[in-house]
Amino acid sequence: DKLVKDYILNCKQTETYIEFLKNFINWVVPWHIKEGRRYISVGIGCTGGRHRSPAIVDILKEKLSSELKDVKLVITYRDIDKKE
Repeated sequence: DKLVKDYILNCKQTETYIEFLKNFINWVVPWHIKEGRRYISVGIGCTGGRHRSPAIVDILKEKLSSELKDVKLVITYRDIDKKE
């Protein structure tokens, strides 16, 4: 949801959080590839799982896609259809 993304991106803490996660994933992926591992799972959660965490995951994927060109990034929204 664009409104949710815009709202959370207006928070400096969110930008710092996303940058930290992006840097961590960029650090860990080459290490896992070198070790012969084929899959890495990263979980991002929030209270309901339908607003903040999906928005953060989408933003993180956008940022990582340009940096991890040889890596297939797949998103699964576990709770997006969950009823309140």
